[in-house]
This record gives sequence, C-alpha cells and structure tokens, in this order.
Amino acid sequence: MSALSWRLAVFALVGSLSVSAQPISPVDDPPSSASPVAAPVPEPAPVAVDTTPVAPAAAALDSTATAPVVTTADTTRPTVAAPVIQPAPTAVVADSSFGRTRRMKSDPQASALYRSPRKAFFYSLLLPGAGQAYTGHWKRGAVYLAVDAGMAFGWWYYGVHKSDQKLDEARNYANANWSQAKYEKSYKALYDNTKTDSTVKAMLKWVAPSRSTYCGSVYGSGNVNDSACLELPDPGENANYINLHYTPSLEDEGWDASRKAQKRASFANPEMFYSLVGQENEFVQGWNDATPLVYSDVTQYYKISSDGNIDTKPASNPFGTSTAQGIYQSMRQESNDYAKMKTWFLGGIILNHLVSALDAALLAQSSNRRLYDMESRWWDGVQLWGGLAWNGANPATQAMAWIRF
Repeated sequence: MSALSWRLAVFALVGSLSVSAQPISPVDDPPSSASPVAAPVPEPAPVAVDTTPVAPAAAALDSTATAPVVTTADTTRPTVAAPVIQPAPTAVVADSSFGRTRRMKSDPQASALYRSPRKAFFYSLLLPGAGQAYTGHWKRGAVYLAVDAGMAFGWWYYGVHKSDQKLDEARNYANANWSQAKYEKSYKALYDNTKTDSTVKAMLKWVAPSRSTYCGSVYGSGNVNDSACLELPDPGENANYINLHYTPSLEDEGWDASRKAQKRASFANPEMFYSLVGQENEFVQGWNDATPLVYSDVTQYYKISSDGNIDTKPASNPFGTSTAQGIYQSMRQESNDYAKMKTWFLGGIILNHLVSALDAALLAQSSNRRLYDMESRWWDGVQLWGGLAWNGANPATQAMAWIRF
C-alpha cells in the first residue's frame, strides 16, 4: 500500500469517531450494540498519486463536531452513518418543589437517608412524634408525644375524674339537705290551702310545670305509681296518690344522706331527679333551709302570670328561697365546667396531631433538601462505551459517553 493510502486510512478512522453527550440517567451498564455486522470489505487497489503531504480536512480537526461521521478509503461509494443506540431512560427520584432531580440509585448514601414527607405526615398524624422519630429528630418527637400524653391525661383528669367527683359531692349534698317528704308535704299543703279556689287544678299545673318530669324520674313514665304521683293531692278523692306516692315519699323523713342515696339510686332517672331539685323553683320547699311558703303569694302569682301578658308577670317566684339550693347549683355548675373541659382537651389533642404531622413533613423535606444538594465527584458519573461496526462495505467506529451531573 502506498504512503497516500495509509494516510487516507488514518483520516478515515479519526473522522469516524463521534462523541455524544447524553441526558442524565442512572443506568450503570451501557446498552449492547444492536448494529448489524457486514462482511469484510476488500482492500482497495493502490493508485498512483502525488506524494506531496496533504493537510487534514477542517471537519476532521474540528473537535466540537458531535454528529457521527463515517469515512472510508473508497470515496466512490456513498457514505452512510452507523446508527447511534440511545440508552433507555430509567426511573429517577424527582423533587419538583426544589427544581432538582436526584438519582437516588446512583447515590446509595442519599437513598438510605431519604425520608418520605408523606410517610412522616401520616406517622405523626396517627401518633404525634412518630414522624419526627422517622426523620431522626427524636427529641422533637418526644416533645410532641409528651404534649399528647399530657392532653390525654388532662382530658381524663378534669373532664372525667374531677367532673364526676364534683357531681358526686353535689349529690351527697342534696341527699343531706333535700327531702322528698318535706317537698310533698309542701305540695299537699298548697292544694289544701287553695282548693276552695275554682282554678286550683289549673294553678297547680301552672306553678308546678315540672311535676310530671319529676314523677317520671322517680317511677318511670306510664305506670301506676307515675299516675298516682300526678294526681291531685286530695286524700278523699285520690287514694292512689296517698297510698302509692305520698306515704312512700314520707319514708325518707329523718333519714341520713347514705340511706337517701341508696333509695335514689334506684330511681328510674336519678340524673334527671338531681337536676330538677337544683334548677326548678317549684322544688325549693324540699330544701331544709327554705323560707315558709305563703299560699296567697302563690295564688296571686298565678292570677297575674296566667293572663298571658308577659309585662305583668312577677319577676320573683312565690316558692320562697333557699341558700342550700344555691350552694347545690354552684356545685353542679362546677361539675359541668369540668365536663366542658373535655372539649378543650380534645381540641388540643387534635391540634397537636395536626401540628406534629405538618412539622414532620416539613422536617422530611428539609432533610431531603440537604440530600439533593449532596454532590459526588464528577468523574464518578462518567461512563464510556465504544465499538466497531460495519455498514455494508464501509467500516465505522463509534464512541458514547454518559456524564452524570
């Protein structure tokens, strides 16, 4: 082969090299070449040419050229570029909120430290502090857990324990200071002293509107004892009232608080019973310190109030007053105030769960932000691949480079 032929062959090899920068991909192994391999091309016959050195082509010396170039010694045949095989795209971990794409597969350390904000959120939503522990912030998680435990304890201690304790104290106070016998005697005396009035039946219903609720709380509704309790307190006309309600009610006269408590625990609705004797004015006379009932005041109260004119209705009630009833009402109110605290503690628990969940998600994102900023050495991300292919009778070489950055 002549000197010019060797020179042309060398230029063909140099010109066929092509380097293409490919998009970022976590693939570690280069794809296999699928280029067909053609039969060998016979060496061209030598030709007589001028032996004067020839300057290399400008295109062959341009290092910035990226398009693959195929050059052969046989310049009479068309030049065909060998196909460039692109690596298949693979899955990446993306975080659009930070405008970065991180290949966790290519960085095992970052992959091990990555924390899902979604998991952190739901962990702390179920158990405050769990999401913080998941992201590695144990002390912070312990604070949220302690707050949740404190709220739960407060819910039980104040909303349940203290409320029930104050309610029991109020009931014990009522058992010691309110008497069914005293109340029934007052109710019967009111009837006896006003029964000559033609409006007495209507008056009793007007001045004692909670009587039916009271009887139902003691006996339950719709039975013979309940009916007897609702009858007019007239011994001559209503024997059932005397035998089934009035006489049994007198049994607790002189009883101590514990015996009254035992009896009232068997009532159909003890809670309603204890509520009525403290709230309604018509039961004032059952308290041991109630001022005496003035029957004429009750009659006058009814006549003024029953006309339907709200402007003429007396502001005060005619059943007297009782300091003990006021004390009892305050004790029950204190119990109710403690019971209402359950709502506040429950709201605090829910709020703590939500705040802990949001905080855990933000901590996970903050942690991941630092992972996205981790940089590997640039040469660790460089991968090369090359090969020799034949296209028909023309040989060609190709090279590919992947740079992860």
